[in-house]
Amino acid sequence: MAALTVFNPPQWTLTDRQREVLLWIAAQQRAGRPPSLAEIAEQFDTTPPAVQHMLDRLQLKGFVTREPNVARSV
Repeated sequence: MAALTVFNPPQWTLTDRQREVLLWIAAQQRAGRPPSLAEIAEQFDTTPPAVQHMLDRLQLKGFVTREPNVARSV
């Protein structure tokens, strides 16, 4: 069901903010509802484009995978 896969690589490769966002996304997934970009932006008082950039960085670092064209794949 989950379109976002969270891995557990060494934490030293994450900024504090990235770690905070990643942990929150993982908690939302465990609760059964992966968050949208807008929900992440609202939770962290930022914009959807900023969230998109952070998720791109997390994906490049290997912390998440995303499925293209899938809602809530974050």
